Amino acid sequence: MTCIQLRNTACRTCRLYVLGRCLVLVVQYLKTLATKGKNALIPHVLDAFTQEYAKIMAFQMHLFAEQVIQILFPGQNSLLTLWHMNFFVNFDCLFTTDDLSSVLWAASLKTIDIGIGMRDYCQMSMCVRQAYCPRLDELMVFGDGEDAALLQTRHTWATEERCYGVSAGYLGQLPENMVEPFANASVEWQGLMRVPEGGKEVNLDDFPVKELWDRLL
Repeated sequence: MTCIQLRNTACRTCRLYVLGRCLVLVVQYLKTLATKGKNALIPHVLDAFTQEYAKIMAFQMHLFAEQVIQILFPGQNSLLTLWHMNFFVNFDCLFTTDDLSSVLWAASLKTIDIGIGMRDYCQMSMCVRQAYCPRLDELMVFGDGEDAALLQTRHTWATEERCYGVSAGYLGQLPENMVEPFANASVEWQGLMRVPEGGKEVNLDDFPVKELWDRLL
């Protein structure tokens, strides 16, 4: 897991973006290196609950944490920069996959009496996704084929989209015409998991109440 950055940098990689009313997380797929020659950067629209939580963390809690650090640890600029630039921080270091796996294991053990780590979750979600929501897997292989129109222009699909399909504000490595299909795939998955779709205005206080939760679905 690559830690998500909060601030713009010269090299835009894994980070949060705003797309209309939605908050989009661009993540890196390391397993595409062998098949495509590079690690794919793929956007996911966050569900309404995660979106609201992320906004609170980014625009309230992180600012508060930076103020506390300046008071308790004056002069430690590296620690302040760590919190200023990154979204998931484990006090004085970046949050890692092992940290996330430990949190997921404890939470799942408490709620469903079975400890599930990140690898377990990925294996289970893959089986469910391929059976009921295959759109993302189909989109992951986009650009593998060519057609006559592209051959007439004397360049490949990859060249077409890299040179002419993007603008300065594009997400990850996607041409702009592919952003909406990936966003729709995220919404389809959220519907399958019965969580409020990304872009909806929600109140975190409503989530413990089943009637209020169902109203958002």
